[in-house]
Order: sequence, then C-alpha cells, then structure tokens
Amino acid sequence: MAPSFDHALGQRLAQLIQQSGEEAFEAGVLSRRLQAQLQDLLGAETALLNPLRDLLQRPAFRQLFLLNSQGQILNGRDALLRDLAEVYSPTVVARLDAVLQGCLNLPGAATPWPTSQPASAPPPPAPSLAPSAAPATTVVTIPARSQAPTAILIALLALLCGALVMALAGVLVSSRGSNGTTSATPAPSPVNPPAPTAPPSQPQAPQQPAAPAAPSSTAAWQACIDYASEGGAPPQQGETWWPVVGPAEALAASRQHCRGDAFTNASGNVQVASFRDRGTAAAFAEQLTRDNSHPYSFWVGDPSVR
Repeated sequence: MAPSFDHALGQRLAQLIQQSGEEAFEAGVLSRRLQAQLQDLLGAETALLNPLRDLLQRPAFRQLFLLNSQGQILNGRDALLRDLAEVYSPTVVARLDAVLQGCLNLPGAATPWPTSQPASAPPPPAPSLAPSAAPATTVVTIPARSQAPTAILIALLALLCGALVMALAGVLVSSRGSNGTTSATPAPSPVNPPAPTAPPSQPQAPQQPAAPAAPSSTAAWQACIDYASEGGAPPQQGETWWPVVGPAEALAASRQHCRGDAFTNASGNVQVASFRDRGTAAAFAEQLTRDNSHPYSFWVGDPSVR
C-alpha cells in the first residue's frame, strides 16, 4: 500500500478527533466510539487494523495533541515510534509513521524506521591501492660443468656421516658390554591408541510433554489478579459472553502473566478471558491495557452465545 493512503488515513482520523473535541479521548486513550470507526476508515485494508488500534490506545498518542512547539511534537512522535519498533516490523512501523504524519499535519514523506536492535555503523571503506607488479622470481641455474663435482661432494659427505654413526654405535655397544648391564629396549608405543569402545546406550523412555503452568502470582498482571474470581458458575445454554482479546503477538505473555488457557481465536486475536457482562469485560480490558508491565492493548471482542 502506498504511503499516501496511510497519510490520508491519518488526516481523516485527525478530523474526527477535532470534531469530537474533549470527548475524543477517555481514560487517557482514544475513545471507543472513534476506535469503532477504524474499520470504516481502513475499508478492505485490514492488515493495519490491530497495529493502528495499539497506536491509538497508547497514552503517548494523546500527548502529541497536548504539546505546543513543533520540536516537542517531533520528539514525542519519535519516542512513540521507537516503542512501536520493539513490537512490529519495520514495514508496519513505517506505515504507522505515515499515519502520525497525517494526524499531526506534517509532510507525507515518512522516514523508514529500523528494528529494535540498532545496526552498527559500517566500517570505513578500505583505501584503494594501485595494483603493483608481482616480484619477479629469480631462477638460479647451475651450469652443467659444476653439477658433477657437486654430486660427488654430496656422496662423500653421506659416506662420512654413515661412518661416524657406525663408529658411535660400536662405542656404545662396547661400553654397555664392559659394564655388564643390559637394558631392554622399550617397546614402541602405538601412535594412535584404539579408542575405548563405549557401552551400548540404553533406550530411554519417551518424555511426556509438560502441562502448561499457571502464571505465578508474583509475575501476573494486576488486572488478571483482580478479576480472577469473575465468571461465576459455568456458562449456561443461551447465555451471551463477551471476550477480551488482544494482538496475536501477546499470546505467550498472556499465558505466562494472565491466564494459562489463553488461545488464538478464529479472528487471529489472542483471547485471554470472557465475561457475562460487557461492562465487566470493558473494565478488565481497560485495566489490562493500562498495565505498564507489557506493551499490548486489549479490547472487548464480538459476543458469542453459548
């Protein structure tokens, strides 16, 4: 999708915020009435729906409209985008950047954002060296006249060395015989001793997969502790239940810090809990979103009849 679509989307969203006035934000985030209009603004482009909801539900988004100078607005926008870059891919962050540009009435050209891990500066280019000619190989040739004396000299030296070795061996043998001691020649040790044969491994019983552990109370999100007793009796036939859902990337954290039975529903969202009363579900989702120990946003999904 071209950046012009995202920039125009941000401009339309800014118009809705201006028209709503003080009712545009509630509890520090964008009102649920305006969030419900995101689907109409996006149309068939649903890939940006969940990241855009996450952006609009962050308190830092509302702060952008309370700043006065353009320098403060740009610094606040950059800080918000850096937080989003730790959750979403560079492509998604670039599109959210274009939406912010439109909301803040800034030019439409958005700067691509890196991932959460900053890339290191590239090394300076190595200086180019002019190719130098390889040193010429000097070949020394022995004239044919001097080759024969050299071969004779080498043969004489070899004979002398052999005679010296034999003389030394005779001296050692005679000295051993005069002392009347005989030393046994040690047997040569093998160069590569054979490696010990490992005993056959005993077959191990297959390990059973461990059951998912419930989140510990010390690491659990506060909203999950406060609403642990909600739900009451098992669902009855014909009852309407309201689910509390979040982005797909919050599955592992929801199972660890909230409900061990959290799952991904048919819409691709993570469902962490469900309640008989929509007001209770909305209060739980709002408290869970305001928790600073995680970066995710949660909302009330479509109801279902048991």
